[in-house]
Amino acid sequence: MEYKQNAPVFAVNGDAVGHLDRVVVDAETKAITHIVVNKGGLSKDARVVPISLIAEANAERISLQEGAGDLHGLQAFEEKHYVMSGDTTGGAPAVVSQP
Repeated sequence: MEYKQNAPVFAVNGDAVGHLDRVVVDAETKAITHIVVNKGGLSKDARVVPISLIAEANAERISLQEGAGDLHGLQAFEEKHYVMSGDTTGGAPAVVSQP
């Protein structure tokens, strides 16, 4: 799968639910484990979406599986839970990076 920053993210019914803000990479395996979807608007509401909920992804769009719903039930993204790429001072199990 291909992940392009700001690619639109769509629910299974075709409704746009946000755009790709960043990806979460396991610090040990270097595998992408989640994507962070910014739902837009002034609230800057972003949700962490497991890779297992992605049906299809390419440079143009990301389509979610039915289990993703409207993203409200997914974990909100909070930078304090992650180590930013290049930051060696943390100890979190994931690295957040810009795609």
